[in-house]
Amino acid sequence: MSIDDFSKCAMTYCIKSKSKTASYFKEYINLVENQFDKKVKKVQCDNGKEYLNQEINNFIREKGTQMLPCPPYVHGLNRVAERYNRSAMDIGRCLLKEARIDKCYWPEIIETVSYCNGRSTVLVFTRPATLPGPCQGGRAVLGLQGR
Repeated sequence: MSIDDFSKCAMTYCIKSKSKTASYFKEYINLVENQFDKKVKKVQCDNGKEYLNQEINNFIREKGTQMLPCPPYVHGLNRVAERYNRSAMDIGRCLLKEARIDKCYWPEIIETVSYCNGRSTVLVFTRPATLPGPCQGGRAVLGLQGR
C-alpha cells in the first residue's frame, strides 16, 4: 500500500510474496512521477525489510529520493499508513463476513475497499481546493506499509 501524504490518496497492490515488493515499488514511483509531473522527494516506510533492500536502495539513490524508515516498534511515525491499513482490514473483514464470500477473494476485497475509500465523500479535506484531482498533491511524500 502506498499513500500520498498530501492528498491521502492510496494505491493498493496485492502481492503473493514480499520479493515482488521492489518491482511494484518502482512501478508506483514511476507512475506517480509520470502521471502527475511531480518528483517524489521522500519515501517514509515502516522498518520492513521488503523496503530496505539493495534493489530499492539503488533505485532510490538513482532517483535522488530520500528514504525515511521508521524505527522498529514506533508505529506512530507512520500513522497515516497504519491507520489506513487498519481501516482497510476492518472493512475487508466486514465485507467478507456480510457477503459470505470465500477467503480466496481477499485480494479483490482489499482492492475494492481501496477503490471505495478513494471515492468516499465522508472524508473532509482541509487542503486548498486547488487540487485538480483526488490524487494530485503539492508534495510527493509517500507512507508505505508492508504486511
